[in-house]
Amino acid sequence: MQEELRGEDRGLQCVL
Repeated sequence: MQEELRGEDRGLQCVL
C-alpha cells in the first residue's frame, strides 16, 4: 500500500 500512496498521498501516509 505504501508504494501506491508514494505519489499523491505521500504526505498523508507519512502522518498516519
